[in-house]
Amino acid sequence: TVAWQGFAGAPASIVVMADPARDPRHLAEDGAAAVQNMALAAHSLGLATFWAGLHAVHATKGSAESDLKAALGVPPGMQLVAMLPVGHPAYEASTSRRPLSEIAHVEAYGRLMSGRGG
Repeated sequence: TVAWQGFAGAPASIVVMADPARDPRHLAEDGAAAVQNMALAAHSLGLATFWAGLHAVHATKGSAESDLKAALGVPPGMQLVAMLPVGHPAYEASTSRRPLSEIAHVEAYGRLMSGRGG
């Protein structure tokens, strides 16, 4: 797939994992915050990355999480959250964004900042 091609072409990958024994109730949130901060930091340095989720509720043999844990020698009990391939962008992305006033709702859904929508 295209995603795996991104891993193959990246000079480095970051695997984010968490120890559920330390805080089992916030494993996903803590991991997600760490991944987002790393992706933003990479972008600020002119690097490209994307988030590939790996956490499986039941990491059965043959799942992406269990295969990667085995390949990397991750200790039992640790859970993988995501993997970020990091490298220089392969192309310059061109995007156009709508103004915030056209998509931000104020005080209630449907009350756009631009005054449209009721």
